Amino acid sequence: MRPDGWPPAVPKAEQGWGGWPPYEEHLTVEQPVDSWRFVAGQLHRWDEVDARVNPRSDGDPEPRGLELARKLEERIN
Repeated sequence: MRPDGWPPAVPKAEQGWGGWPPYEEHLTVEQPVDSWRFVAGQLHRWDEVDARVNPRSDGDPEPRGLELARKLEERIN
């Protein structure tokens, strides 16, 4: 995913991998639906790991990874 997403973000290349994805820009990355499902699944999996390491309380905002997973799932379903 990252290699396919990097070319649209070339203006931010001087930031290295830390500049990807650029928060202020919309990137279009074309991948098969199964690849996007894999990405969403990994976002959920890593959120579970993060929640075990950094417990959250009810008032915490939705983690960015879960927000992105939800948006991906809405688009592919």
